[in-house]
Amino acid sequence: MTVSILVLSTSLNANSKSRLLAQSFQSELEASGASVDWLDLQEHELPFCGVEGAWDNAEIKALRTRVEACDGILVASPIYNYDVNAAAKNFIEFTGGAWTQKVVAMAVSAGGLRSGMAPLGFINSLMLDFRCIVLPRYVYAVDDAYDDSGQPSEATVERINDLSRELVRVTKALRS
Repeated sequence: MTVSILVLSTSLNANSKSRLLAQSFQSELEASGASVDWLDLQEHELPFCGVEGAWDNAEIKALRTRVEACDGILVASPIYNYDVNAAAKNFIEFTGGAWTQKVVAMAVSAGGLRSGMAPLGFINSLMLDFRCIVLPRYVYAVDDAYDDSGQPSEATVERINDLSRELVRVTKALRS
């Protein structure tokens, strides 16, 4: 059984480390036999969810369809001010109902060690509001999680590979 995993890169920064994490996940998920749909929010100019008429936006509807079509989701986000970025939360506002019963894994990149629990509010929303099955661990990467060339270090890649395999395994188990 092949599962479909949406890899969601939420950073709007062209030099994003969380995007590098997402790209590493994409490669490992494909190697694990998943069908992967890459979605980079930097490639989409989404309105803010509170703007009048935003819910009727054709691009939003197309993105919601992509979320509905997948079995699982890997969310890669930077941490800003002890939380996932605003683009990730805005995307959830628009597509939230499409996340119902999806298996979700998280990967976050932060500037320091003190934001380790920052994704928990976002994760709680996914679990409580949309009944997502969120894997009980995530990749948390700070500056030393990357090598001198800026790529995820060997130890970080090992954590990415472990979480990728777990995302595919749990998604397959729940879809069978």
